Amino acid sequence: MADNRKSTAASFIDRVFVVKNKGRRTSRGTKGRKTVDVANGVVNLKYFESLLQDHVVMEVSFADSGGAIDNKSAVDGLPIENEAKVEVKIRDTKKNKLEFTNRRNNSFRVEKVTTIGDDATKTVATMQLVTYEAIKNNYASVEIRKDGKISEHVKRIFKDKKYLNTKKKLNIDDTANNLNYCFAKNKPFYVLNRISKDAVPQGADTNGGSLLGKSAGFLFYETYKGFYFKGIDSLFAQEPKKKIIFNNTPGETIPEGYDTKALTYQKQGTASQTAKLRGGAFNTKNIQFNPYKLEYKVDTLSSFDLEESLSLGGGEFPALNEEFQSGEPDDGTTRTTFIVNVPGTLVEGSGLGDGQEQLAKSEDFNFDAKSIMNQSIMRYNQFFQQKVSITIGGDFSLHAGDTVEFFTNQQGQPDKKSCGDDVDKYNGGKYVIATLCHYLTPDNTYTKLELVRDSVGKVETSA
Repeated sequence: MADNRKSTAASFIDRVFVVKNKGRRTSRGTKGRKTVDVANGVVNLKYFESLLQDHVVMEVSFADSGGAIDNKSAVDGLPIENEAKVEVKIRDTKKNKLEFTNRRNNSFRVEKVTTIGDDATKTVATMQLVTYEAIKNNYASVEIRKDGKISEHVKRIFKDKKYLNTKKKLNIDDTANNLNYCFAKNKPFYVLNRISKDAVPQGADTNGGSLLGKSAGFLFYETYKGFYFKGIDSLFAQEPKKKIIFNNTPGETIPEGYDTKALTYQKQGTASQTAKLRGGAFNTKNIQFNPYKLEYKVDTLSSFDLEESLSLGGGEFPALNEEFQSGEPDDGTTRTTFIVNVPGTLVEGSGLGDGQEQLAKSEDFNFDAKSIMNQSIMRYNQFFQQKVSITIGGDFSLHAGDTVEFFTNQQGQPDKKSCGDDVDKYNGGKYVIATLCHYLTPDNTYTKLELVRDSVGKVETSA
């Protein structure tokens, strides 16, 4: 792993305020309940966002020398129990704030308290914190049948008081397809992840046509800005939020044209080719059997045929060795899916009275397997084609799901020779932030980013 770290920014941990579970309830929330602020004792604080995580998570380790409450430690004196409300305020040196307060149920809740060290004079403990919705998810089950757009199902699950009951901002992309579900008393987060793979983004591909039959698959995740339900293509279609450089130039000067300089850089490489081929990243076959009409259909799909229609992070999908391609129609198929697609299942309409509304649709299919099933499989498997891990000075303006441009270069001069080296066009370019961790100690703040993209090579522009 390369490292050009020189110095780091100061840390600003303004508030870690824990509220006791039991106490006099008032119209003003936490007033009337015992509280304790452990901010001054924080040893380290880690805040996580991830595209593969249902909600944000925070981990706070703090030292308590005793006497915080009734001559006892904060853990025992309050006491700090599971589900307790925790308000947190942290800042970076650029004046970006992350404030998790009581407003809109944005505060954290204690998931787990672990005592690391405990003696007569001092206690060291770690609190694992999760969101209100993460706790609410454990108390709820989605149990009714619903018809309509997948994006509308998502909104209802988030807002309904019986389910997640969130007051946070929802960033939900409209879906092009309807799908009817019987949710079978599953947990809300499970349902949201389950239906995300059936969703097709509303809108046009890069050529102005529909994405139906070309791309499918959504990601459900949370950041400081709220909950997201977004198509994979819409993530890669975003404009980069920051331009980051890693070079070996001494000093901390940021080269012209860049927003920040990476302190560390590690290229994670690619997933195993066997895993990608067997997962169906590039060439798949779908077999459907309709028992009503005894129809048997076979469809093949190649990512390379759809390449120009998709929003890619890089310039192109990685090339496959021609030695293994024979030129046959379904040549190179590495994964086959099979579905018994029964018509008349969960069709729209009322079944009351004589049921004619539903009978009229008895030969309709609820799920368009040809246009969704394998497209979704391919996009999920392509998503992590390239992975890069970098660390920068703490920057709370970045979030999971944002895109950034990242380059490695001797002097930080993209597209120009410098000391005999060109910019790395194969690994450099646009990436999506898959996972983000802000790491704070009393003295320093870092932000670690795990960057991913579905393709290789820098996208050439006219600039």
